[in-house]
Parts: sequence; C-alpha cells; structure tokens
Amino acid sequence: MNEALHLKEQALEKQTGNSFLYLLFSFFSGVLETGILTGGLMLFGITGALLLVLAYQIGCLARNPLNLSLRGAICALCTAIPLFLISDNNIRLLLLATLVLSSGLQSAREWLLPEQNLVSLSTKRLTRVSGFIFGVLGCYSFGFNLLACIAIMALFALLPLAVRQKKAAPFINLNKNVKSNCYSWIMLFHQTHYFAYAYVLLAFFLSLQNQIFEQHVYWRPLIAAAGFAMGWYSYISGKWLLKKILKLSALQAAIAGHVWVVICLTFMVLLNGYPFLIGLTWVLGGFGGGSVYAIKDLAKRNSNKADLELWEHWGHMTGVSASFLSVQFLPSYPMAPFVLAIMAALSTLILLHYSANTESTG
Repeated sequence: MNEALHLKEQALEKQTGNSFLYLLFSFFSGVLETGILTGGLMLFGITGALLLVLAYQIGCLARNPLNLSLRGAICALCTAIPLFLISDNNIRLLLLATLVLSSGLQSAREWLLPEQNLVSLSTKRLTRVSGFIFGVLGCYSFGFNLLACIAIMALFALLPLAVRQKKAAPFINLNKNVKSNCYSWIMLFHQTHYFAYAYVLLAFFLSLQNQIFEQHVYWRPLIAAAGFAMGWYSYISGKWLLKKILKLSALQAAIAGHVWVVICLTFMVLLNGYPFLIGLTWVLGGFGGGSVYAIKDLAKRNSNKADLELWEHWGHMTGVSASFLSVQFLPSYPMAPFVLAIMAALSTLILLHYSANTESTG
C-alpha cells in the first residue's frame, strides 16, 4: 500500500516538474517570438524582421506536423547555439538559427505538456505574454546574444530529462491528419488575420518618434512591450467577456468577435498617423480576437475530424507571409497589412455564415 502511494506521489511530482518546465519553455518561445522581431528590426528593417519571424513560424512546424522527439529538440538546440554565436549579424545564419531554435523550443514544449491538466490556459498565455515583454526589452538591450543564452538555458533544462528517458521515441512522428473542412479553413483565416498585422504593429510601436521622450533610451521598447502585452491581455479576456459576461453562444461569439475585429482594423487604417489611437484600437480589438475559443467549440460540437492546431500553424505562416509580401512590394502603403487582415477576418465571417447554414440545413 505504501509502495503504491509512493509511486503515485512520484508520478505527481514528475507531472508538476514538467508543468514548471512547460511554462519555462512557453516563456522561452515568447522571448524568441518578439525578440527575433525586435533584433531583426534594429539590424535589417521591417522586411528582414518579418523574414526572421517567418523562420520562427516555420520552425513551429517541428511541433506539428513533424512532432519532433525530445532527442530531436536537443539536437535542434545544440545546432542553434553555435549558429547564433557565429552569425555576426548575418541574416542567412540568423534565419537558420531562428528556425532550428524555434523547432527545439516548440518541440520540447510539446513534449513537456503535462498529461494531467495541471496548467490552466490562462497561466499558459500569461507566461507567454511575459516572454513577449522580456523578448522586446531583452533583445533591444542585448540583441541576438540573448537568444543564444535562451538556447543554452533550454538545453541544460532538457538534458537531465533526456538522461532519465529509458526508451527513446522515434526522431519524428509525422502527423498524417491533413484533413480539411469548413472549420479548418475558418481557423486558418482567423489566424491569418492576426498574423498579417500583429508583428507589423509591434514594429510600428518600436519605430515611434517622440521628441519629448527621446532622451530616455528605453522609452520606445517599454511602450512597445506594454502596448503589445495589453493587446494580448484583452485577447486572453475575450472568452470571459463573450461567454461569461455577454453569455453568447459559440456561433454568436465567433461572429460578433470577428465583426468587432473588422471594425477595429478599419479604424486602425483610418487612424494612420495617430499612434495612441491605433494602440488603443489594438487593445480593444483583442476582445474580438479572443473569440478563437468559439471556433474550437463549434468544431468540437460538430465532430470535427481536422487537426485545428495544424491549421493554426498554417494560418500563422500565411499571415506572416502576406505581411512580408505587402511590406516588400507595397512599401508606400504602410497600412496594407491591416487591409489584408480585414480581408482575412471578412473571409472568416463568410465561412462562419456558411458553416451555420450547413449546420441548420443538416
């Protein structure tokens, strides 16, 4: 009896430890996501920064669909460390370093995800937002050296787990569920709308000019980090507002949320030249973007068989790609990424309307 209790306590201790490491790697991935944009913007401008962010998003595919193992994550981290150290601000080396570091962090984070539900969704998101803030401030101060340090710390955190692992998993375990349906496309366009403009908005905050504050070295990254984080806090609160306060159904929340997003994005385009109002609209728009939970609820209710997480990843990549292309080929139209975001949000609304009609006639 005592032996069984001891084993149960050991299992719980392991899960708690993994929960801490899971949150640590969530923090690290947040640092990388905004840090790579901040450092890239300072060295290469907006186009180079978006290329680096795209490399980060491509690296996330190691988590899904590749499902890189713990050994694979460690190999990726071991590769990223020297690449960052020898990069000497060479964008090709930095792109490769970003891709493999993202692969390592995301794969390890997935591997560390507790089997028991010991980490709440709000805790996960708040941890990542903390990483976003640290990434902006840290890379503004230390550049890409910070990311090399993150890779080293992540490697040392994983090595004890690798040593204790008795049975090695396959290096990759390819996710073969590439099915698509209405809900997978809804998720893709939802994610596309956000990633088409969010990084550009962060770059906008980091590029602000103000003669009053210019004497303070850190005023710009502080405002950028605070503004970006506030938009995420409202995003995190979206479910609370739409479901708990307004008591909307999943379909109502998804539609209302994206209508609100379209309105806010339209105001951002019209308010070009008014940084404070753009920032305020960004924060308000987060409440609508938080309706992503409703898309998942709708898919679950209708026995969705597509892997929505995979389609989220595709949406991240298409959004950043659209943002990069608009900045690259339409440099005279700084609000082009926001217009693309509006188009993606409208596409989400059209698909939601189609899914509602299909459900009602079915």
